[in-house]
Amino acid sequence: MLFTRGRRTWCCRHRALVKRNYGKMPIAQLAALVGHSITAVRQTAWKMGIKLHPHLPRRVYDDVRQAHAEGLTDADIARRLGINRRTTQDIRRRLGLSISRGAILEAQRRGIISQRRTLGLRGGGNLRGWAHRRFARERGWPEGLRPRAVQILEVLAVAGPLNRWQIAEKINWNWQRSVRDKVHGQRHLLSSNDPEGSYLANLLKRGLVVYQRVQRKSGRRGIGRQPGLYMLSPAALDVIIGRVQPCGKTGS
Repeated sequence: MLFTRGRRTWCCRHRALVKRNYGKMPIAQLAALVGHSITAVRQTAWKMGIKLHPHLPRRVYDDVRQAHAEGLTDADIARRLGINRRTTQDIRRRLGLSISRGAILEAQRRGIISQRRTLGLRGGGNLRGWAHRRFARERGWPEGLRPRAVQILEVLAVAGPLNRWQIAEKINWNWQRSVRDKVHGQRHLLSSNDPEGSYLANLLKRGLVVYQRVQRKSGRRGIGRQPGLYMLSPAALDVIIGRVQPCGKTGS
């Protein structure tokens, strides 16, 4: 007995294969076995009244519940029980079980491992360092700069010379930390884990920022001081000029 579905013809043997294996093996493998597309296999199974998985013994549901309590993912449960992952997912939903926290963490861990292998990195710390280098490289700055240092350079490139408090405000520095800095002075303002102790000190050492003292007449006697200004150095200006330089020949 033959019946048609679209342009292709289904035979009883193919229908029997779908009825016997649908939900027990990957649908792509079943589609290749019967010589039809995945959509055709799903539509045929629906037309025949076959659910996502056939009737399974009660012990399978109990095994899925137990494996879920151990924190396994749907893929791990499917491999342990020898069934399809979509079948495992459907059973878990029928049992009213949500994705376990352990499964989410395991999936994230595997994603990080896969990402490290793709990028050729050894550990998670290297991944963070790679992200920092990329953040700086995309903006034309040296790769060894931290993201906060890159933010400071970008702010000085747009706003011009600024003092420490203005820079901290522009880059949205931690407000509670700024209050502490006001109490204890500017020593801890824009502090970092660099050997120099702060982002600005590191940029000064790299030759990307220049410090200019500012003096003014005081209301009493002598010369008073106010916070100095930080500005981009000639080397940093060359980076900015190279970034905005138009491509091609310019007209005379």
